[in-house]
Amino acid sequence: MSKKIMVLLVMPRLSRAQLLEQLEACGADVLAASDCAEARRLLRTRPPLHVVIVDKQLPDGTWFAVLDEVRQNGLNTDVVVCIKRIDGGWTDLLERGAYDILIEPYAKEGVQRIVESASARRETRLYRAAG
Repeated sequence: MSKKIMVLLVMPRLSRAQLLEQLEACGADVLAASDCAEARRLLRTRPPLHVVIVDKQLPDGTWFAVLDEVRQNGLNTDVVVCIKRIDGGWTDLLERGAYDILIEPYAKEGVQRIVESASARRETRLYRAAG
């Protein structure tokens, strides 16, 4: 990554080690939250987030609650959903507003591609809104 990309990773503490390692290896700055409530608090502080990566299921809700919070706060940030395996439900995630999905085990190249792409989309939207 040529510039620092700020990522909010919403995933239970015990589940996030591999993905956190991949994100840091890509050079991302990572804020971490363990559940929807913690993510909500972080999102309301309006950090300059480039992308939110969230586990499909969280202890106190689902990824959709995090997406809803992103939308309610007017954040121009894409949400990527982490899933354990490919099943027929992944298309529903995209139809409901997820930008993309990450599938375990997380490959550094895939993580980097998705994070850089989501960040570039954000920058493009901000540029168009300003001009």
